Amino acid sequence: MADNSTSNDALYVPASSVLMKINGSHYYSSALIEVKDTDEVATMLTYIKSELMSHLDVTDEDNAPFSVSSMSEMLSSIEEMT
Repeated sequence: MADNSTSNDALYVPASSVLMKINGSHYYSSALIEVKDTDEVATMLTYIKSELMSHLDVTDEDNAPFSVSSMSEMLSSIEEMT
């Protein structure tokens, strides 16, 4: 019989179970996505918004239950407040 010990190196748990245990909720409050090439940030923002809208069946971005922004957009917003 083959040694299957390497198959025991991973544990799969539903994301909702992990979120409830860690956050006490069934949803993410935020996610940080790193883009290695700064020239690709705008493309990735568009892609992420599109994927979230598709997954959540949202047709109007203005009514989306999420926001996606780059660090430069967040910095700009903070600078406008101060």
